[in-house]
Amino acid sequence: VPLEWKNQLMREIVGFEIPISKIEAKFKLSQNRPDVDRRAVMEEQMTMQQAAPGVPYGPGSYPGAFSVVDPNDAVFVGDTPPANAATVMIATNGGATLKTTGSIPGPSQTFDAAFISTSVGWVLEANTNNQVVLMATSDGGYHWTQQLAVPR
Repeated sequence: VPLEWKNQLMREIVGFEIPISKIEAKFKLSQNRPDVDRRAVMEEQMTMQQAAPGVPYGPGSYPGAFSVVDPNDAVFVGDTPPANAATVMIATNGGATLKTTGSIPGPSQTFDAAFISTSVGWVLEANTNNQVVLMATSDGGYHWTQQLAVPR
């Protein structure tokens, strides 16, 4: 691309902000899937707060929010109410490698996770102050910063 044309295009880019006053979240429960598919999911061993294979039953032993990054990698955020934290685990190599990275302190419930890589992601949570909070990480879940908080 010629430099002059690129510079002209760069001058045309306009930044803007959109103030957020409310976040509405919903649970994705496969509403668009046939009943037979939903029933099959309900019968899986790791749903309905049943223990995950190889994990003793108890708090934090059932899967929470997760985000598939690519065909080989995913990030899981599991609520652990007694510890007052949401633990972050990264699965790589098609699930062959699992690593716990950190936790989000203090959420009462996580709703969703969205990661664009195994390092950069966001989690939507409800805290004990009756707020919906958007948390962000840029280091795979070792550290989290609050991006936004709105009343429920």
